[in-house]
Amino acid sequence: MHRFQPQTLLFPFLLLVACADGGKTEVPQSEVQIAANHHVMWFRSLPGFGSSATRPLAVNSGHATLAMAADSTYTLVFAGGGTSSKERYAIANTAKLSIYQTGSGRNPSTVFQGGYQLVGARPDLFFTDRVSAGDSTSIGLYFGARTVLGQDELEGAWHLFSMHVMMQNATLQTPRTVARAAFGEVSVAAGAPGTARAISGTGFESGADPSTVPVTLSGQVTNLLDGSQQGNGICNLTVGYTNTGSATDSRVFWAAAGSDLLFAVDEDETDTASGLLAMVRKFAAPATPADPARIAGTFYVGGYTTFVNPTNAGSDSFVGELLLTPQGAVRLDGLDHRGVDFAYTGTWTSTAEGGLTLQISGNGGETWRGAVARSYDTLVFVDPVVEVRTNNTPELNFVHAVRKRSNP
Repeated sequence: MHRFQPQTLLFPFLLLVACADGGKTEVPQSEVQIAANHHVMWFRSLPGFGSSATRPLAVNSGHATLAMAADSTYTLVFAGGGTSSKERYAIANTAKLSIYQTGSGRNPSTVFQGGYQLVGARPDLFFTDRVSAGDSTSIGLYFGARTVLGQDELEGAWHLFSMHVMMQNATLQTPRTVARAAFGEVSVAAGAPGTARAISGTGFESGADPSTVPVTLSGQVTNLLDGSQQGNGICNLTVGYTNTGSATDSRVFWAAAGSDLLFAVDEDETDTASGLLAMVRKFAAPATPADPARIAGTFYVGGYTTFVNPTNAGSDSFVGELLLTPQGAVRLDGLDHRGVDFAYTGTWTSTAEGGLTLQISGNGGETWRGAVARSYDTLVFVDPVVEVRTNNTPELNFVHAVRKRSNP
């Protein structure tokens, strides 16, 4: 990606939906109307973090209910109370999502761009904030899934991916003290409905250089149910990250889960870290392995980037399209928050359990890790490589993708 000039001022935050593409006022009619609520969570930050001591002020995370109506309007119902004004959305037949926000005063009319999965009982979605302007100077990623009443069983094997901005003011500043991307494989234990289930597994985190660092994953997840043993996907989630020779860093998340996907946000900006996490249920190999031919295709992607040089730390957000060819080639074409386009190319492979490896060319070569959902319509992946760049701006990336559909 292309590097911005660092900001020197930290602006106050307003809790509102703002910024993606400034100045857009035309709102097309939605080709697909949705009448449903959605769990949505976000992680946003200033393009420039400033010093580590002020980093908590540069980050804004949270969750809300995105209520879509059949007349192509939406509102956001915030967790702490309050509802946004009614605005418009548009979903194309191709699964492209646009979330519109009317401007006023210093705030331009804007559109968040993303994707909305058009299949399944619990479709997932994402959109990105890519404009730092007016009263909302943060940029970042929103993601989540439709709210469905019932009871989901979380027991089993999962892929796990996360991105955290680190909040503690370490004496020795390295890329690991700015942000960490992690990937791993975990198991959720059996248990009675609505009870805490143990999480255990192993993985790797981004390091202080292109090498990754082993991490042991632990914790627990609880699917919250009411007196009738029904829920709507909301979970309590704690994940512990343990590096060799270090104490476990337990991070608490607000999470929403279904049978195959879990999305979560670590909203506490006052402890060690704050960020996003996703889990993708593994395919039941060898009985029903992932089929590479069904994985191949074009996906809408949205992502959050951290620039981890501690002397020039910051963030970016992007949208674009990802192509995975049946022959094993990969190409990601994106647009960052400044409107600058970029491209990554390389190769991809998959495992029988649905894991993905993207071998990216350039910058000395990077290995990205991901997974495909059992529907074959959703991808999650991270770039955990603190690569060596000539401009000394290594970056990490967290990406959510939904399959692009053909127009009828």
